[in-house]
Amino acid sequence: MPSAGNSLPSPVRADMAAMDLEELEAALQAGGHPAFHARQIYSWIYARGVIDFEQMTDLSRQLRADLAARFRVSTPVVLEKELSEDGTVKFLLELEDTRRIECRWAAR
Repeated sequence: MPSAGNSLPSPVRADMAAMDLEELEAALQAGGHPAFHARQIYSWIYARGVIDFEQMTDLSRQLRADLAARFRVSTPVVLEKELSEDGTVKFLLELEDTRRIECRWAAR
């Protein structure tokens, strides 16, 4: 009979990129952390572009360790980048589920 020792699936970490601020506040509170940290985390991710919890230095070490254990921040992979004459940049991105999307950034 096969051993069931290591057959339990590893826990899936929730994707912060899929959460809005209220969902993140609720998730933090469920983990025993104050909701106000959600705004700090949002600032790190969306204003500073930081997705590594260890670099979020205004959060306690304990909170950073808990975030790393419970969450992840998915970001798309840039497959192609094309610059047009008018300064518009076209990107082909691949998402975590391997779907691809095209987006454009237009300079003002």
